Amino acid sequence: MPFVVEPDHDGLDSISEPIRSGRLSPEIDRVVPLVQARAAYEALEKEHRHRKVVIHVADG
Repeated sequence: MPFVVEPDHDGLDSISEPIRSGRLSPEIDRVVPLVQARAAYEALEKEHRHRKVVIHVADG
């Protein structure tokens, strides 16, 4: 079964406002380039960390 997500601009605006204002700060462990995504995912499974890994897809 395919999984399709429709853009929800209002929803994104409502969850991004607390981040922009500084009231909510995501806990990021590290940022890795897309080519290292698999290794980062495997490391997360082994390390059981609570912080998130951000996959850097493109500059711009």
